[in-house]
Amino acid sequence: MRRPPGALAISSAATMASVTKLVLAALSGLVAAAAAAAACCQPGQACWPTPAELEALEAALDPSLPRSLVYAGPGTPFVAPLPAGADQPLYGAGETLRALYVREDADNGCTNLLNRTEFCQVAARNNAQFGWSPALIAWPTTDEHVQLLVEFANAHDLCVCVAGTGHDFLNRHSCDSGLLVRTSLFKQQVWDPADARGLGRPRVSDGANGGTVTLGAGITFSEAHESAARHDRALASGWSPTVGIAGWTLGGGHGPFNNKFGLGADQLRQVTIVLADGGLATAGMDGTRIVYRNGTVVETGDTDLLWALRGGGSSTWGIITSFTLQAHPLPEGGFTYAQVEWAGDLCDGPAGEAALHALIDGHAAWALARDADWSGLVWVIPYATPEVGAPCDVAWYAIAIYWYQGANTTDAFLGPWNQLVGLGPAPPVVAYSERHATVWSEYVSAAAEAIYYKPFLEPQPGRSLGGVPSVVVGREQVADGRFAALLKARVNDCRTDGVCVRQEVYQGLTGNLGAPQDPFTAVNPGMRTGLFHWIATGFAPDVFESYYALGAYSYFSESAYDMPDWRTRLWGDHYDRLAAIKAQVDPHGRFGCHHCVGDTDDGT
Repeated sequence: MRRPPGALAISSAATMASVTKLVLAALSGLVAAAAAAAACCQPGQACWPTPAELEALEAALDPSLPRSLVYAGPGTPFVAPLPAGADQPLYGAGETLRALYVREDADNGCTNLLNRTEFCQVAARNNAQFGWSPALIAWPTTDEHVQLLVEFANAHDLCVCVAGTGHDFLNRHSCDSGLLVRTSLFKQQVWDPADARGLGRPRVSDGANGGTVTLGAGITFSEAHESAARHDRALASGWSPTVGIAGWTLGGGHGPFNNKFGLGADQLRQVTIVLADGGLATAGMDGTRIVYRNGTVVETGDTDLLWALRGGGSSTWGIITSFTLQAHPLPEGGFTYAQVEWAGDLCDGPAGEAALHALIDGHAAWALARDADWSGLVWVIPYATPEVGAPCDVAWYAIAIYWYQGANTTDAFLGPWNQLVGLGPAPPVVAYSERHATVWSEYVSAAAEAIYYKPFLEPQPGRSLGGVPSVVVGREQVADGRFAALLKARVNDCRTDGVCVRQEVYQGLTGNLGAPQDPFTAVNPGMRTGLFHWIATGFAPDVFESYYALGAYSYFSESAYDMPDWRTRLWGDHYDRLAAIKAQVDPHGRFGCHHCVGDTDDGT
């Protein structure tokens, strides 16, 4: 195990206890002053931890424990995202991780991709913006480790940011010159199939006995589905196998199984979280219990914290170490994965623009008729083809992917599926369906969604909103034709203005006929009842106003970095209640991020 000079190896429980006392003693005189500080401490200031204090902290994190993030290769779950151009997490630096990393001058803010230091490799995360780099990176493996880190941050008034898999698009996993706590090593999997009531609260979906599972905060969907398959169960998830359960669940969570199982937030039955005061809280459907390292225990029947975590967003409530999620029985006949693709151009005539418009209108009507057994997506991709020549120098490609709960041989599947395939130009480029006994049998061959070390979605005034601009589209806007009309207009921008933007339309909320809509969540009403989640990255801010005019809500985890009226757009009328809960559990604002609950930015 590699350690920096002077690091201590902990070899016994007695030694660990003595080091813990040393750290607590160093903290005790500083906590009150740090809590009242107006801004986070920066390197070089008197509040910054000394080398001796950092060595003691690393010793308390027990550097002798094994720490490793290694992808075993095809056929095995992804343990973390793979950076672009790499075949291992963290650019290969994850085989033997240290408990604590301290930034040195040579790390250059982790912006030089051609000369990555070990520190910058373990800092790797998606779309890290504005040149922000942590000063300290910690890899805890136990709840107590996380408590120690929060106490240490309080003592020195450090900014704290958290990353599980590091897939965030909006820089919410970053704090410049702060403490980055990586929870990727929390990999526990504890199944409890006997718990059919979701920790004291009846299920909102179909009432079948799926039980629950407790998963560590570092679990990816790849790992979750592999584990579920071994237990003959299914779980709600997002699309990408390398996305983690943490941010997805907290932000609301849309995906290919949601119309049947509910949103990601609906799955959350209990959470273990270290709060800003260092207390280890277990928040469940029956109340909250907080245990402090000095032995103090506080119990209450209050469920506000769990409600806030069910859709109130990530990076602002504390550091979560585990989630207890609702599991679901495998559907009769298994799952069907179905994909169809079409192509055409934007010339006039039945084989050109008219064919695309017929597909857009037809899919809108088709989607309105789907029940809870269907969830999926449609992408429409316009692109320039100058080699063809005017006026046919713009073409389009469309792809639809749907998951169906049941076998692909039944009339309930074949009728709607054949109808969908027939909406586009014949013959389609691709059209097929596959039956899978479990979700894992499809995800096992899914490609990793790469993370990009270099920022690529930063806001640019007047040119780009940054992040992943989105709008939630309700059934009414689909039924009256407004959705289809806007989609046609924005695709046509490729021909008229040369702005060719991929239109991503996801039917993975809970707006299908008969889909479960759990009221005990903090998500906005659009996420609850919307039919589509629509993403379009690349338009200027004034153009994206046309999307916002279509719907009042957006999705927390995939939204614009610069967004007007963001509190209402992300949470509707839930924001005031969320802010009150935030003030209670984190009164000094130890945890925070852009456009998160508690953010004081009233503009864009």
